[in-house]
Amino acid sequence: MKTKAQQDAKRQRSILKQTAELASNPSLHDRFFFRMNEPSDINGHMAFLASQVYEKDVVEFGFGHGSSTTAFLYGGCKSLIS
Repeated sequence: MKTKAQQDAKRQRSILKQTAELASNPSLHDRFFFRMNEPSDINGHMAFLASQVYEKDVVEFGFGHGSSTTAFLYGGCKSLIS
């Protein structure tokens, strides 16, 4: 079983890899950082949401302005149903 530090390091590597891959799609990258810096009820949680969904299936029930959807897509989810 992996330690928390090993899991965190793996997650950080995943985020760095995703960031490099997103260079080919700046609109998603730009949208994510715009939403994350825009005052809202979810902006403080977007980085966490993005860090939890890499290669996972996500089902989202309801949405407001698309901030969480953007975070899930930015995080590299395998599939998203919203």
